[in-house]
Amino acid sequence: MSTLPQPPHSGENVDLDIPDYGPELALAPSGPAFRGPLEAVLLAPVAAVLPILVLVGLAVAIGLVRSPVYSSEARINVGRTDVPAYTLQGATIGNSTLAASYARAIGAPIVVAAAAHHAKLSVAVARSRIAASPVPKSTLIRVEADGSSARRAKLLANGAARGLITYVTDLNDSQQPHGLLRSYRRAQRRTNAARQRLASVTRRREPASRIAQAQLEFQTAALRSQTLSMRVKQAQLTPKTPNNLQLIQPAVEASSDFWSMLARLGLIGLAVGVVTGIALALVRVNESFIRSYRRRPLRRRG
Repeated sequence: MSTLPQPPHSGENVDLDIPDYGPELALAPSGPAFRGPLEAVLLAPVAAVLPILVLVGLAVAIGLVRSPVYSSEARINVGRTDVPAYTLQGATIGNSTLAASYARAIGAPIVVAAAAHHAKLSVAVARSRIAASPVPKSTLIRVEADGSSARRAKLLANGAARGLITYVTDLNDSQQPHGLLRSYRRAQRRTNAARQRLASVTRRREPASRIAQAQLEFQTAALRSQTLSMRVKQAQLTPKTPNNLQLIQPAVEASSDFWSMLARLGLIGLAVGVVTGIALALVRVNESFIRSYRRRPLRRRG
């Protein structure tokens, strides 16, 4: 039977054969260790919190010192209100399309000049402070204006809205035919004169060429008179431009951006302060690591 090896007695010297790998084997890293952001904040709370307090306080101070900007809004309706029920849907769709087109005319020189005159501002300042946009899925136009005070913002919004209404109304009126009835009367007189000349040359039995020429002049004048007569009848049957603009909600109040801008500046200061505080705490806690890393000699490779 084979016997198991007996453990050595406590009094005997045991020679363990452990190979010597030399100084190249490093069992533990030498020098200070790098500490992470969370550990750095816990070890250096003052360095982490101080930038937050300074930057948030600076942002709040800027928000308190700055002059607030006031905003006001007026609304314009496009189209008539006495539309029959069976045409209401089509009229609403068409007027909403017109509202989007009319809103782009807020930058017209006539509109800007009217707004500037109403608010007693320069044209350049008024142009930079007014804007217009259509209200989605409606026939309304939103006219917005900014000002250094609530009164100035309301005056500018109402002036821009009235200027836009006047501009669009004049533009639609200029497209209507003017003097059409006067042109028809003048053409009718020429037709009557051509008819008399034709009757005269026919009665005197003048040459056929002159009769043909007089007949051609009469037919041409009659055709022009008939065309103008049809245009006069069409203008009388067709109503004037129904897509008029009405100021249904003038600007009566203005809102300030004081609190919203103060909160925005505070959040920006907080975000920058947190990043700066963490970076400062990392540098403060890992000073010895950074110094040892800089003193570490460069190893040649290859």
